[in-house]
Amino acid sequence: MSEINIDKIKLAGIIFGDGYITKNGNICFRHSVFQKEYADYKSSKLFEYFGLKTNKYLQKKNENSFSKNDNYTISSHSKNWTKILRDEWYINSKKNIPPEIISNFKEEEWSFIYMDDGRLNKISHYNTIKSGIRERISTDAFVNRYEICLGYPSDEVIDSLIFSLKNNMGIDSSILVRKDGQRNISISKKDSKISFYEKIVKFIHPSMKYKIEILPVLDYLR
Repeated sequence: MSEINIDKIKLAGIIFGDGYITKNGNICFRHSVFQKEYADYKSSKLFEYFGLKTNKYLQKKNENSFSKNDNYTISSHSKNWTKILRDEWYINSKKNIPPEIISNFKEEEWSFIYMDDGRLNKISHYNTIKSGIRERISTDAFVNRYEICLGYPSDEVIDSLIFSLKNNMGIDSSILVRKDGQRNISISKKDSKISFYEKIVKFIHPSMKYKIEILPVLDYLR
């Protein structure tokens, strides 16, 4: 691959969430069959950016699985360089993308992360004080915060993600810790919500537009 460092960043962004590399060097994604169009979009990016052809499989859901839907799986052809990346990016069979690559994520990489693992927390009111009395004002829905569900990432991964948002995109973020210990990235400041929306919206696949369907802030004009 030419410009290997840039290519690694692009690939890392595509597989950071729901993607993985097999021991044989196949780059894979598994999505619900209802996200088939999005999976095909990621497959097209593997070919556009890296010349990787893919095979596609419809898999019936496992009766013992918590999933309610059949799965749709993309698997790329294996290359020598994908096998090398498997060795570089996995420790004890667990995906471990280097922090120095994550720190270089920009708009497109974050669009994939958000489409894979992001959600918006919406709100339809604000509070104000009138004559010394707190009053709740109903409004159109807007984003309370954008949230990226990460599971149980290492401190290095968290720090690298927050750095990439701030240093590369000018976006402030924080960490939300769930009761089960999972840690999510939260983007809740007004300017940062607007910036995050505007920087990723052009990369969002039409089938995933529901994740950005409401206003980032109440007074935002699209």
